[in-house]
Amino acid sequence: MEKIVYAKNGMVSAEVAGQPLHSRYDPLSEARKFVKTLPLTGEERVFILMECGLGYIIPFIRERAAKYGTQPFIVSLHASDFFLSGNLPPDFSTSTDVEKSVSAEWSPSCGNLADFLEARIPLTEARRVKIIEWRPARAAYGAAYLAIVGETAAFIKSIEAGRRTLNFFGKRWFLNILYNASNISKVVIPQKKARNNCVVCASGPSLEAALPILRRAQESGKSPLVFAASSALPALNNAGVTPDLVVTSDGGNWALLHLAEFVRYAGYRRDDSRRVPLAYPLHAALSSSALRFSVFPFAVNQVESLMLRSAGLPVFLLPESGTVSAAALDLALGLSDGKVYVCGMDFKTRDIQTHTRPYLFDIMAGAKSTRTSPWYTRRFERALGMREGGSLDVYARWFERYEREHKERVFQFSEFKPEQNTEKLTWQDVNAVRALNERGLGRVVIEEIRREPEGAVCREVSELLFEGGEPHGIEEIEDKIVGLLKKHG
Repeated sequence: MEKIVYAKNGMVSAEVAGQPLHSRYDPLSEARKFVKTLPLTGEERVFILMECGLGYIIPFIRERAAKYGTQPFIVSLHASDFFLSGNLPPDFSTSTDVEKSVSAEWSPSCGNLADFLEARIPLTEARRVKIIEWRPARAAYGAAYLAIVGETAAFIKSIEAGRRTLNFFGKRWFLNILYNASNISKVVIPQKKARNNCVVCASGPSLEAALPILRRAQESGKSPLVFAASSALPALNNAGVTPDLVVTSDGGNWALLHLAEFVRYAGYRRDDSRRVPLAYPLHAALSSSALRFSVFPFAVNQVESLMLRSAGLPVFLLPESGTVSAAALDLALGLSDGKVYVCGMDFKTRDIQTHTRPYLFDIMAGAKSTRTSPWYTRRFERALGMREGGSLDVYARWFERYEREHKERVFQFSEFKPEQNTEKLTWQDVNAVRALNERGLGRVVIEEIRREPEGAVCREVSELLFEGGEPHGIEEIEDKIVGLLKKHG
């Protein structure tokens, strides 16, 4: 369908099913004029090009970005393998001396587009992304082109939601990392994968229907592993279901309410061998009470990996997902070798019911209801806010993709059937290095990062994180790092 043709001025051009993808007269001048009209602000760092064909616009994007002092990261998305740089004809590279290289490129043969973008565009760059559409490609490829645009826009929307969270909690999360790493007590790690299926319990309304089935499975000796989000614990305890692992990941203080339930019912048991471990990334908000019990810390970024290594602990690195349900799913896939069933991941409300029952925030809100602000009004307003906020749609799209990628192992709970294979996880005690508590975490961090070439920068960044005043968003911290890099040359 695609073919190489030549423009009137002798430059290489292309057609798709007879539709010209570049000017028939002067592709380079066309590209220059197009880029000159783009509404750029100077804040852009990542440029996503939607099927730009032979890439004539690329050098002019670099040129405009350079005027703002920016080294652009250019991602080229193709509707066809034909325009991948390795597939272009040999004479194309010599047809013009302009630089058309990109930082990354994708076509349908490269696999899932969202995965490709997620691996290359961090959350912190969400507001610095510029999507550039090459309109001739829309006419040439039609629905295939629009599908790429739609999936890319959905990805940008999802990382923008994550960026807002990071921006709001930036400094708090760093301080959580430092607090948790310096208060590690009884650490356990899994000895091996369990030969069993696993059920991941989130706190959506549908969890209520699954709990009687799980209880019967546990009573009959045909129990799968049960991994529970901390917010689902009241419902599990109320139904008589014992989890094998509790997962928390939120960095805000509200997470401490769910951890109170962990301390009361899951962490504290007379028989120490039946205690339920608490899995968490180091940035999670944890209470000192929760840290007294068996904990399984993991990392979702390089800072947390550094902290765990400094404590002499094994590093379990999971993808940074932003939700406790996603962390529980990743742990289930990593710690079991069977099927993983999900329940309570509804990503929608059930009329005015937003979560399973009992749910601790519901209990708190109910206690605050008054004659002028009755409980049903409060529930209606919260459900309406969740439906209109857009975050549930973002998470739903993420889970659809996740389920598609792991279709051989991840299933809805409606497909669950108890099986005889009921091997449980076995945990091994690991001692953290006491130097963390004796010498102070801050000094350990400084000693670690001094080994790196950019030690001076890292020392000043550490001071930035410890200083008082207003909380710093992740973007402000990043901007300060850029300034420090320039200062230290």
